[in-house]
Amino acid sequence: LKQSKLTAIMAMIPSLSTSPMNNENCERNRRVKDSICQSCYAVAGCNQYSSLDKVLLQNSDILKDKIDVSSIRTSTIYYRFESHGDLINENHLDNLVRIVKNNPQTKFALWTKHYPITEKYFDTHKKPKNLQLQYSSLKVNHELKIEKFKHCDRIFTVYDKETSKKQNINCGSNDCFSCGLCYNENNVQYIKEIKKGK
Repeated sequence: LKQSKLTAIMAMIPSLSTSPMNNENCERNRRVKDSICQSCYAVAGCNQYSSLDKVLLQNSDILKDKIDVSSIRTSTIYYRFESHGDLINENHLDNLVRIVKNNPQTKFALWTKHYPITEKYFDTHKKPKNLQLQYSSLKVNHELKIEKFKHCDRIFTVYDKETSKKQNINCGSNDCFSCGLCYNENNVQYIKEIKKGK
């Protein structure tokens, strides 16, 4: 498994991620009208950088099966899962949860649009206290409602510039390490970000 060193607003937060290129759920979401996945930055990155594409595809191939994760150790305050891809199946999620349990000194966060996997899994598995679970809204400007779910900590939604004027935007003004909102237990249930680019 290859871990990533993130840059820009994600600096100082390492990541373990898979590829959006061979994930059936991601491929399906990219065909949904007005979805944030239609302008996926990770797909653009994989198309531009063959080395990134190769590493993420390799991670996907490994994490889709249940593996020994005992050698994966962290030394950071925060750690992000899936900065590029998304959950593949329950084996993938179980691998990540065991990494979290093996590293209680680190606060982990997982973003996913594949919440049927997490909802089913955490019905029968206890969610570690050092894991924050964010469900990402699929469509721009259309916020999921947290009360529909049993296990997520907060909802993450992207808004276009015009619609964002009517929203309480609370993501993007600080770097993620300084903010820490998505990685710490708190009462914030909705994260709102302005769409980048076009």
